Amino acid sequence: VYPWLRGLGYTSLGIFLLGFLFWNIDNIFCDSLRNFRKKMPPIVGVTTQFHAWWHILTGLGSYLHILF
Repeated sequence: VYPWLRGLGYTSLGIFLLGFLFWNIDNIFCDSLRNFRKKMPPIVGVTTQFHAWWHILTGLGSYLHILF
């Protein structure tokens, strides 16, 4: 009925799937990411916490889907 809502639906789905992708990367490469974080500056370690990104992105994607 409202074509402008289609973009919101795709955005919510895309953000949710991106969070799911980050979560899987974190599960598969957990040991490698831990070793990488030990060698890099602290800010890189914070931004490569993909499990945390999973929580943020799936929460945002779910919120946008509720708005949709």
